[in-house]
Amino acid sequence: MASMASTPFSKHDAKVLAKVKRRAHRLDYAFNICGIKLGWGSIVGFIPALGDLLDFFMAGTVIHQAGKVEGGLEKSVRRKMWLNALFDFFIGFVPFVGDIADGGSTTTEITMQGNKSDTN
Repeated sequence: MASMASTPFSKHDAKVLAKVKRRAHRLDYAFNICGIKLGWGSIVGFIPALGDLLDFFMAGTVIHQAGKVEGGLEKSVRRKMWLNALFDFFIGFVPFVGDIADGGSTTTEITMQGNKSDTN
């Protein structure tokens, strides 16, 4: 964790962001199945309706955790995170196509990448 020392964030924020990044990675890239990286969000998304709701809840926990940075998140960043989570939630209701899109999308990780630039 030597990289945390070189960040412009406080120790608290670096710890929060590292935790958020780990959670986002698990949601989007936890498994490598035949060369395809899938996360828990994609796996539970195969359960009709309930899986999409669970995936949305897990994304919400990432957003909530990200909000624990000192001073909170900017409204635009928080809005972007929720819009990405909502998009992922609603696309999951489309049979089969939604599962493919959910497996191919990495909204949590993309949101976190965007937040790095927004918080610097």
